[in-house]
Amino acid sequence: MSTTPNETFPISDLDTMVSLLSSWHKKEVATLEHMMTIPDGTEVCFEGEQPIVLTGDLLTGFQTGISISLLRLGELPFIVETDDAPVAESDVTT
Repeated sequence: MSTTPNETFPISDLDTMVSLLSSWHKKEVATLEHMMTIPDGTEVCFEGEQPIVLTGDLLTGFQTGISISLLRLGELPFIVETDDAPVAESDVTT
């Protein structure tokens, strides 16, 4: 799995920061939920490491780690709203 450098965004107000944070959280949760569906026998590569085939106990351990990550991310303790109308997370771009 490769990593990409963090992007920077100009933040001029709290609304922008909250929208960006909410969008990031939604994307991370979706990625982890997708990773939970990786089938038995999938080969993964972690940066700088040899490929690993996820099967048996390795797959179980991988899924356990993803489950723990999802628990730690949890739900954000706020929702994104404006004075006019609620902002759907799908309307937030990063």
